[in-house]
Amino acid sequence: VFDLGRFFSKVDEFPLFFWGGSDEYELFFSEALEAARICANKYMVKSCGKDGFHIRVRLHPFHVIRINKMLSCAGADR
Repeated sequence: VFDLGRFFSKVDEFPLFFWGGSDEYELFFSEALEAARICANKYMVKSCGKDGFHIRVRLHPFHVIRINKMLSCAGADR
C-alpha cells in the first residue's frame, strides 16, 4: 500500500477521483510498482504542489514471485 500527498484529507476536498481495475491477470514486480510510485509522486508534486493531492495504491497479490539475488563479485562463479 502506498500513501502519497496529503494523508489526512476528506474526499470532498479534491475535485477529481479515479478508481482503476483490471479484468486481466497481470504480473507486476515490486521494482515496477516502486518506479511508478516515484514517477507519479514527482508529476503530482510539480503540477499540484506538495499538499494538492492524495494518491493511495492498494494491490491484492494473488501470486507472489520472488527474485533470487545473484552474486556479482569476483570469484562468484566458483
